[in-house]
Amino acid sequence: MQMIQMGLVFGTLHFIKKFKLDEPEYVQYIQAMYALSVCLLMATIFYLKTLVESKNDQSRLEYTEPQLGGQQTHVATTVKEYDLKDIKRVRNSTLTTAAVVLFMFWKFGFVQPMIFQTILPIFNMIKSPLFQIYLLGKPATGDLARPWRPENPFAP
Repeated sequence: MQMIQMGLVFGTLHFIKKFKLDEPEYVQYIQAMYALSVCLLMATIFYLKTLVESKNDQSRLEYTEPQLGGQQTHVATTVKEYDLKDIKRVRNSTLTTAAVVLFMFWKFGFVQPMIFQTILPIFNMIKSPLFQIYLLGKPATGDLARPWRPENPFAP
């Protein structure tokens, strides 16, 4: 998966070198595509939230969560609460990233972050456990078993 993501980044870099991104017609298309991708992400997040709430899985989930300083905290929750917490994290991350990208465009005129943030978050959403379980119907076993651990890009 990470090779695909790297290929996507480098392919996009190669593709955008062919265009003069400071021309107004390109900027308008890039803005429209970015706005569309953020709307698509937010709609998907909202839909996932409704699926989690309608499924109402009250199965118990217990795990230990690492804290700063090497300590661990025992967490007891339900699958529904865990999934809603992850949805909230994804939503907040999406909105924060959108605010940063829009600020960078408004203040400095940077267009490249908009291009990357049009593609990468959608790719990340598709490979997320929430999407895989609730929209693709995959069982929550193996890599999709809760609790989900964030990917370590430096792991071998």
